[in-house]
Amino acid sequence: MDTRVARDISRDNDERPSESTYASLRPIGEGEQLAPGEVTAEQNGQEEHADEIELPEDAYGAAIFALIYDARELLSGRDHDQKPFWLNMYRLAYVLAVLIVNYVFQFLMLWWIADFVVQPSVHSVQHVYAEFHGRFFTADGEFMRDTWDGATSDWDVHYKKQLCHMVFSKFYFLWLVLMLWVMIMVIEFRNNTKLLVDVFKVPACPNSHPELMIRTTGGGFEETEADDDKLLVVGLTPFVRILVFIIILIPKFIIGACLMMLGMCWLSATESFSELILNSLALEFVIGIDDHLFEALLPEAYREDMKKVVLHIPRKTLTMQEQIHEDWVQWKTSTFYFLFFSVFSYCYLTHLQFLPVLGILPYFRHDIAEACEPFLEERKTRLCYGGFQSQECFLYGND
Repeated sequence: MDTRVARDISRDNDERPSESTYASLRPIGEGEQLAPGEVTAEQNGQEEHADEIELPEDAYGAAIFALIYDARELLSGRDHDQKPFWLNMYRLAYVLAVLIVNYVFQFLMLWWIADFVVQPSVHSVQHVYAEFHGRFFTADGEFMRDTWDGATSDWDVHYKKQLCHMVFSKFYFLWLVLMLWVMIMVIEFRNNTKLLVDVFKVPACPNSHPELMIRTTGGGFEETEADDDKLLVVGLTPFVRILVFIIILIPKFIIGACLMMLGMCWLSATESFSELILNSLALEFVIGIDDHLFEALLPEAYREDMKKVVLHIPRKTLTMQEQIHEDWVQWKTSTFYFLFFSVFSYCYLTHLQFLPVLGILPYFRHDIAEACEPFLEERKTRLCYGGFQSQECFLYGND
């Protein structure tokens, strides 16, 4: 027999559930399903152990908060937070509008970066590389060193700068930058995954009683001035959970995946080493759009309300063996991510350049470094090494 208990809840939507409504307790047999209108005791504060998960402070977290907190007022038709009905409705509509603006900004930025920045860079890089093969290689693919060294006109020097400053000329430098970028996106993916898991770990409550989604730390469902400064999300109705999944979590994963691949293309198609660092910083700006909208467009009072609400997830007491198993699973997951961001970025540069759209230099032979190494070394030599030389470095009248 399972130790869980269920409380019978009145199905009459015109009657507000009260503490007396939950007075009748009955045990739930193992594998038994809850009847409509019943919630488990864990949902109503009787669990001994629970994790409290704060909502992310960004446009996505604000939307989750609105769909749980304000939607509870609208769906139940009763006042639990002492705020007028119209204010809850306005807050919900406004936050969802901010979420839509966030999607518009992020998807448009992804599209415009791909169209205005990445594609022209790929066009330029491919043409420079094609000219390199056409001018300085034989028909059999043999590099003509003498021809390369003999190209000394101003136009040739300009062309060599274009070719040798392509980031593909420094494989390990580019690989390291791509690893760092994928690592950043792995952090984003892990945060998204954790949020997804946490949302689905919150116990279920019936659609007929959305007011049961939130309770105070005192155990009641009505907010008063005497309550602590924390509200617990102890349940989610199927309707609210599906909404959160469809309009928040799925787009969040899609944006993350698109941004990771677009970032890899953009960084690989960068035409100079200095721009590679600047482009990396620009990608961070795109990631932070949801944070900037949250800070810029949401009232401070609403953000303070968000801090009061936490997802209250019952935590099962584990045996030592179960704890070891859970710990080992987490280590295996971290090992996978470690291998992923290093191996995937390496394979992208060496074996996945043939992919349509995503590839920058299909059939790249890693032959730029052979030609460019002496050219780059020559242009890294300093004219002046310091002020302790016997004569000045920058002489007057020495045209």
